[in-house]
Amino acid sequence: MALKSFTFIMVSAFLMASSNFGVSAAFTGGRKALVPAAAPALSPDADYGFVPLNTKDPNVVGLAKFALDEYNKISNGKLVFTALFEAILVDTAQGTAYRFVIAATDLSNQLNDYDAKVLVQKDSKKLVFFKENQ
Repeated sequence: MALKSFTFIMVSAFLMASSNFGVSAAFTGGRKALVPAAAPALSPDADYGFVPLNTKDPNVVGLAKFALDEYNKISNGKLVFTALFEAILVDTAQGTAYRFVIAATDLSNQLNDYDAKVLVQKDSKKLVFFKENQ
């Protein structure tokens, strides 16, 4: 009987302390996870450091094709550009980074999409990342 009372008191104390600090307890799979009571709302007018780009802009498509061509050179690949799904510009300390989601076909005409990142500096551009999405 004393154990049940002690357990009840401990759980009650935990729940009261959690509510005082704006945290709720989520019990999943026998483990306790502390989750914020309310996430801050994102403002549509705020600057989050990235800019979505027009995927039909010839300059943006040209950079995406550059990423694919560089990957083909490095890996002896034979990917053929098909479409640009997403393009995002991010200003970094190293220069301007462009992130792309590119659709391309391989030699067997298998269509896949790829993530790519190109870093553009004053007078150079470099493929930083290229990977097939799973």
